[in-house]
Amino acid sequence: MEINTLGAALSFYRQRESLLMEQICDGLCSLATLGRIEQGERIADSLLGELLLERIGKEVDQFELLLNDEDYALMLARRKIQDCMHMQDYGKTRKLIEDYRVMEQGQSHIHEQFCLYHEIMIAIAEGMNDEKIGEMARQALQMTKTLSDRKEKDGQALYTQTEMNLIILLAEYGYLNSADEAEKELCKLLRYVKFFCTERRKEETGISIIWKLLGLMEERGDRKKALAYIEEGIALISQGRGIIGLEKLHFRKAQMLMEQYDERTGWSERKQTIQRECLMAYCICEVMRLTEEMEEIEKFCEEKMAWQITTLEISSD
Repeated sequence: MEINTLGAALSFYRQRESLLMEQICDGLCSLATLGRIEQGERIADSLLGELLLERIGKEVDQFELLLNDEDYALMLARRKIQDCMHMQDYGKTRKLIEDYRVMEQGQSHIHEQFCLYHEIMIAIAEGMNDEKIGEMARQALQMTKTLSDRKEKDGQALYTQTEMNLIILLAEYGYLNSADEAEKELCKLLRYVKFFCTERRKEETGISIIWKLLGLMEERGDRKKALAYIEEGIALISQGRGIIGLEKLHFRKAQMLMEQYDERTGWSERKQTIQRECLMAYCICEVMRLTEEMEEIEKFCEEKMAWQITTLEISSD
């Protein structure tokens, strides 16, 4: 089976999705550079190739990237940084980032964004103050994307995975101008994820966005909108193959319904709805062997509804 090259893949998916070249390359490279890559006249370095593919919702391991010796060494260095981060060896990761900057020699702002992002992750793990983390995230994001640029229509926004992660961080650490702006930017991310990303990223990144939106609505006291975002999260997971995180959404929905209604507001019908959400969450936990979560749901049902969920029955009273 023939493997798609980067240029052919970018051109094919761009035209299929009716995307503009400017949408894909904005902040990453020039329009002329993207044109030469699509036409096969230029080979992008591996990091640029990954980011361009991420903008159209694809993952680099699906395509062939041709690397010269220097670029191959940089790619291996990035993988070592990511592996050390995964192992939580932050001292070694810092040293690898320093070495990477020497190897890269200021070739492109996207390489510096890669370094800054991992330094932010180290700072979070080591408990740096929120203001500093927010400032670092803003600095890293502005290397490829400016949120204040209102020329970009909401429905046309494309993102790399790093850009999405940075915007989520800005919303989480309160570094956007307002809660309304945070909600708007997160909703733009969610639309992008739903229409462009693979099933795996829909489940991972999409649910992360949903939880941030849910937190914003709970802080605002808007339970109606919070419940709507929970439903959107449940629907998002149902489009994929996995169920990771689904139990949390169903259980949080049950908790919110319990907080929102009391015995004076149609309690009998509402109780059955809450029980169903708890039962769904409980069954998922049982399948995934999440013992602590199961105990938490059992306790909630017993204390709030005097109901033994382990009977696996929903009362009709």
